[in-house]
Amino acid sequence: MGLEPLLDALLEGKEEVADRHVSRSRREMPNFAGVPIEEHRRDSTGAVILLVAMRRAGLDSLPEEARIALLDLGERRAQQGVPLEDMLRSWRMGIEETMGYATEIAPGIGLSEGEVFAFFQQAFDVVDDAMVEIAKGHRVDEVQAEVEPDRRTTFVRGMVEGTLGPDEVRSGLAAFGLDPLAEYRAFRARGSGESGTAELDRRFDLTRTTDARVGLAAALDSELAGFTSEEVPRGDLDLLAVGPPGSAADLAHSYRVAGRILIAAEAFGLAGIQSLSTAGLHAIVLEDGELGEALSRDLIEPVRDQQAGDDILDTIETWLSVGMRVDPAAERLFVHPNTVRYRLRRYEELTGTDLAITEEAFRVWWALHRDRGLRK
Repeated sequence: MGLEPLLDALLEGKEEVADRHVSRSRREMPNFAGVPIEEHRRDSTGAVILLVAMRRAGLDSLPEEARIALLDLGERRAQQGVPLEDMLRSWRMGIEETMGYATEIAPGIGLSEGEVFAFFQQAFDVVDDAMVEIAKGHRVDEVQAEVEPDRRTTFVRGMVEGTLGPDEVRSGLAAFGLDPLAEYRAFRARGSGESGTAELDRRFDLTRTTDARVGLAAALDSELAGFTSEEVPRGDLDLLAVGPPGSAADLAHSYRVAGRILIAAEAFGLAGIQSLSTAGLHAIVLEDGELGEALSRDLIEPVRDQQAGDDILDTIETWLSVGMRVDPAAERLFVHPNTVRYRLRRYEELTGTDLAITEEAFRVWWALHRDRGLRK
């Protein structure tokens, strides 16, 4: 009977084989999350078709058109951030899944496990040949990367700076396995430009073991920056600024807001993950120069010009930070509560402010925070 029934069965079951292979590859190797899943399935199905066609044609080596296609595959995977090691391992997995499927169906088509095994011994020779071509294509892309700007960095920069057109945004997101319809938020942190793409994916949890990644990050000048559709972990960073969520087309706005938050958080010594809800007011305090100068002129300068003026200002700031309570402020400042009360009265005398009025106390808080931020 020969192997024709097996070849026919493999062609008929190529979609199931591809689904098994793709699911396993993406489960065991998260770097494949950057490959669009339909493209991944198509390439896997094509490998089964190639294997069957070569056996039917009695070929022991890859035809020229197959070599060209495999070179292209290697280059595409390199562009999509899949390391060569993962690529080669995935191809081995593909043969394993195909062989497993063939072993399952062998009894139903009258073949023994020995005959299936013999067929796949030859198939492994073809796979070895194919992996050589894939590696060549992958290395071609590595060589090009030495003289071309990093594709991921270029794309991330274009997204956050708003320099890409709608078609470039959609095609770029699809190429990296991202949903063009999802909402994304930008994030920014101070960091080294030496961070590799795989390290950034792990650092910001951008690659999940599902069918798609959730964001991209890159080292941009003196910052680590990127965007994601999920929550951003701080990891080992002291400070991470996050912009508001929005469509991919509005990502540049989110990135600008994150920049304002980063500057304000640094100025005020804030740490952790900071957003508009936690550091937005601090950003406004720094940025509204005209109002800030007026408040400083009325609420800071008359006190600083006095003897022990800085002590009075420190006391007011501490008192505000502990909920306008005298005893906790005294404990923090290591002074007697009466000293705090005296300095509060002295501040009101010098500025004409009534700290018992909420609006007045808020104006003082604003002035003190702006002053501290500008002096850092």
